[in-house]
Amino acid sequence: TIIKLFIVLVACICYHSSSFAQSTTAVIDISDWDGKKEIKLDGNWNFYYGEFLLPGEESTKKEKYLLNIPSEWRDIDELSDKSFGFGTYKTKVIIPDKKLALSLGLKIKRAKMAYEVFINGVLVHSNGVISEVAEHEVPYYKPQIIHVPPLFERNELDILIRISNHQYQFGGIS
Repeated sequence: TIIKLFIVLVACICYHSSSFAQSTTAVIDISDWDGKKEIKLDGNWNFYYGEFLLPGEESTKKEKYLLNIPSEWRDIDELSDKSFGFGTYKTKVIIPDKKLALSLGLKIKRAKMAYEVFINGVLVHSNGVISEVAEHEVPYYKPQIIHVPPLFERNELDILIRISNHQYQFGGIS
């Protein structure tokens, strides 16, 4: 059985359970999830514009934004004129203990335009080639379902997405 977690990337009327509350931190708590429905990882993610961070690495800049996904990075007031660029999204997802032994997946529908996904410090997927400059970016659009490495010792997913967009008019996970 594959249980799919969603990163929401389209504006639509979507299933939302009231037990998955929005927060003011970059933690998405789905510990009450029964595993019967796909869920969306809508909510607050830390976003670091202009920085490609690696798992465990701290930002060297002061600008860390709390961005409510799905959205574009230009939805942040200070970045309203920034359609193009690159950055890093980070969040922690708390999953139910009873789901640790199951196979989990992460479904990505729209992340513009090239990205890398790390889960619990492991690079699990890349799409296109990310770059700080347009000349080196290889944009690629393809919806994906990414296998999440087994989690037998912890009930947390640390998700880090490095993303660049130098081609499309809207940047980010929307």
